[in-house]
Amino acid sequence: MPVNKNKHPERLENSPLFNSENTQSTIHPEKLEFARFSELQKVESNAKTSKIIIYMMVVVVLGVGSALFIRNIVLNSIDNYDANTSSQDITNTKNISSFEETGFILNIVSKSDNNAVNVPNVSDFKDSQEIILGDTSAADNSFEVNTIQYDKYTNFSRLTFKFQERGAKLPPIKIQYNKFDKTLNITFPEAVAFDEKLTKETQVDKLVKKIYQKSQNSYLIELTETISYRPVILDGNFVVDMISTVNLSKLSQDTPNNINNKPSSKTETKTINGTTGSTSQEDPNKPNPPHYKNKFSQNKQFVSSKVLDNNIKHDNYWVWDEGSFFELSFGETNKLGEDYIPNAVAYYDSDNKDKVILVLEVENLAQAVLSNKKKLSANDIQNISGINMSGTNFVAVELVSFVNGKATYNIELKRKSDFQLLTQENYTKTTQIISVQIKD
Repeated sequence: MPVNKNKHPERLENSPLFNSENTQSTIHPEKLEFARFSELQKVESNAKTSKIIIYMMVVVVLGVGSALFIRNIVLNSIDNYDANTSSQDITNTKNISSFEETGFILNIVSKSDNNAVNVPNVSDFKDSQEIILGDTSAADNSFEVNTIQYDKYTNFSRLTFKFQERGAKLPPIKIQYNKFDKTLNITFPEAVAFDEKLTKETQVDKLVKKIYQKSQNSYLIELTETISYRPVILDGNFVVDMISTVNLSKLSQDTPNNINNKPSSKTETKTINGTTGSTSQEDPNKPNPPHYKNKFSQNKQFVSSKVLDNNIKHDNYWVWDEGSFFELSFGETNKLGEDYIPNAVAYYDSDNKDKVILVLEVENLAQAVLSNKKKLSANDIQNISGINMSGTNFVAVELVSFVNGKATYNIELKRKSDFQLLTQENYTKTTQIISVQIKD
């Protein structure tokens, strides 16, 4: 802008319309198209509505997605809780797929001993190298094992071979324990078949490392430490209870070991038609009843019972190679208690100079074992039961007489050694047996 000498800006000239009264605007409002403004407002309104709808849809989608995500987390938490809870239940399994694929049921969460059927006593556990359990009369029957179940209890573990037919007599089954290799080998007769699912190797827990089929009719149990065990037949199934040596030692300090020599609470005796049993003269050295167990020695030993009649029907025998002694037993199958404890005596025959003969006299009998066969040799026992008799101090047993309810057996031995006469329950705790244990 030009500046004059007085340093004031030059003034602009006035507009020709300034102070003109008759000047009119060239804009005519009546000619404007107001409809076009309305359409613009509608277009703008519709655009805003679309944006709101889209925004609401996004919010709904995000909300539903979040709800589904939270629901999924909650359901997973419930499933995990149920899974953890079921693992503590008595009937739990390690996992269902494991059972379906292998036929094994693994209950490795510890349960109270009271949850077990037929809880073993401390004295029931053995560390024998070999035990055979079963009924020789069932050796020719056919059997099938369809499930193997492992149960962990507070103080012991149980392995059950479940047979398809429950309650049936089982054939002789051999258990061999190797404490150096820490293994249990269970051998079944050829008549026993196994479900094809039971052929896979199965990992178990801290005590039992694994179980697998060693051959067509045997299973090997690998252990992590030395044990004692109890084989038993329960409800037609073959059961092996196992306990670590350390745990057994602790329990032995707290539990009285008097199971086998504990008399039955039932003391009533029976007399039938006034019969008085054996007519033999009583030995003045015989203890008063009840006297059910003796110590190992070479002296004359007695079992004194209150039974007077000749009503006990011995129909079976049991053999057991404990490792340090051989045991021969007689009994009436599935009869238990004091009413089935006969009077008995065992002593060495000092008149026989050619052979070592241990005489066993069993009274109160209506029937005696070996009444038909008369004699049973070590080879017979080995062929029937599978026990290796070469290491036992035993040659044969022979029924030499059965008169007036008294059976007299001559037990031929390889050498004279300590023996023990006692009455006890068999391993299934179903039969009262009279036993002679002969040191190797």
